Formats: sequence, C-alpha cells, structure tokens
Amino acid sequence: MATTRTQLNINIEPELMEQLKRVAISSGQTISAFVSETISNKLENDSPKGIESRILSVEQRLKSVEEKCFSSISES
Repeated sequence: MATTRTQLNINIEPELMEQLKRVAISSGQTISAFVSETISNKLENDSPKGIESRILSVEQRLKSVEEKCFSSISES
C-alpha cells in the first residue's frame, strides 16, 4: 500500500541548510526523513501528552532521589 505524502517548501538560511545536511547524513538519514522525524518529535514533545509524560518522568526521578536521601538519613 502506497503512503500518501505532501510536499513542504520552506526558506531557510544557507548556514542552517548546511547544518541540516551534515546532521542528516551523520545520522544516516535523508534530509527529508530527518526533517520529518524532527518535526514529529517536536510536535509530540510539545503536546499535552508529551508534557505530561515528561512531568511524570521528573516526578518519578524526584521520588527516587527522595527515597535515597531519606534512606541514608535513617541509616545515620
């Protein structure tokens, strides 16, 4: 089954284009694949669900740090 795709044309500074090419190549992707992945990641991370996920991760890490701190205090 063929994937439907659309085309997006943008104007960017030449220096940004060169950087984009270097990063895409170094990651083993085409520029198109790299840009698509980057946009998808940005949209996912900035969505309410993405933000909630990041907050939950921070809360879990904080809880772990608190448990370690309280554990070392009670051992003293």
